[in-house]
Amino acid sequence: TEHSGDIFRSTDGSTWTRIHDDGDGVIGCGLAELGGTLYAVNYDYQRSKNGKVLRLQGGAFSTVFDSAARPLYLREIVSYKGKLYAFGVENGQGKMLVSADGQSFQQSTVPQRYFRAHVWGGYLWLGSAALHASGKTSIWRYDGATFVEVHPEPQRSHVAALQAAHGTLFAATSNGWKTASGPSTLLVRTPGVAPGQQTSWTTICTFSETATWAL
Repeated sequence: TEHSGDIFRSTDGSTWTRIHDDGDGVIGCGLAELGGTLYAVNYDYQRSKNGKVLRLQGGAFSTVFDSAARPLYLREIVSYKGKLYAFGVENGQGKMLVSADGQSFQQSTVPQRYFRAHVWGGYLWLGSAALHASGKTSIWRYDGATFVEVHPEPQRSHVAALQAAHGTLFAATSNGWKTASGPSTLLVRTPGVAPGQQTSWTTICTFSETATWAL
């Protein structure tokens, strides 16, 4: 959840139990699984500190990474090729955390604020956000070594969601944050083209709302 960084669990999809509460002003931004263990990222947005990676053990979440006083706003976590990747922004600069064991994390600076990620066709696909960052709004492809820009969206502030369906990849955008005005859009990658090949993206729907946050 966005406010207080809650994490809920359900065994039937109907009844939900809160198993983690990180406090007032904390944003819960993402979940990922590596080696049968669940991980999450949280950030104390209200106080601009404590970008965390959490790990579920024995029914409770414990902290395995904490930026402490640094304003490392972690927005996404994903498992790809046997490693955990967490992406965020710190003082306008894109940041990436990588871990093979879910315990020790290698930190690096990346050229974009990668906002959302999705694994499809052997690649990690990423949406970047120009808002509060020095980079651009685009869709990217990553093979574990190199980030390749595959589609720019200069009129939007975020590529806010990525999801594969029906043999191709879809992306949703945002035109700002909360009080900004729309529109937002839904894009589709050219169907039937192998993931590793360059291709075109088409806007298939435009919404009057400011943002389309999930697919």
